Amino acid sequence: MGVLLTETEMDEIAFRTHARVGNYHKNENISPKNWGEGTIGLLQEGIVYLCVENERYERNILQVFRPGDMLHADMLIGVRRGVSYLIAKYPSRVLMVREEELKQLARSYERWRTRLEMLFVHVLPQRMLANSYMLHQRSPRMKLLAYFRQECALQETNALTLPMPFSDLAEYLGVDRSAMMKEMTRLKQEGIVTGTRRSIVFHDMAE
Repeated sequence: MGVLLTETEMDEIAFRTHARVGNYHKNENISPKNWGEGTIGLLQEGIVYLCVENERYERNILQVFRPGDMLHADMLIGVRRGVSYLIAKYPSRVLMVREEELKQLARSYERWRTRLEMLFVHVLPQRMLANSYMLHQRSPRMKLLAYFRQECALQETNALTLPMPFSDLAEYLGVDRSAMMKEMTRLKQEGIVTGTRRSIVFHDMAE
């Protein structure tokens, strides 16, 4: 069973709840606080970034969300002399559902209790820890390897479709883009990464 909600699962949630759908254009801010208290978003389509911007308008990408992920107002952290926000990288569709309705779904169906507990109690914290581990790697190479391993776990395959362009990936990993691209070239020369552009195969070899 996957670590993200499937399209079929989200369709069932929409059918069994009073969920609403929000559509967002490319580069449009997503404001969960406007959805209503106790409402969460399930990303059905698109890619969404959680970003933080300082007083000099310098942006950092803190997290990347893809279809099957959960969005919540609590993700927007307080930033001294800055701001955090969710933004649609590509046109996105969000299923907005009351948290209480999800809890009722879990109480009514054992399958949903197990599924939601796995996703929101176990998987999300594990992903946050994995993300912290990735960002604390010291070199661009180690950050890339940790990132590819995390993507393999999320996509459940080593044939990866990267969810963001390399310019954003460098920002996400906190490395210089030219340094990251040099490491990508080395990884391809060593046969650890094959493929072109954002469709790659990751061969997780011993270093």
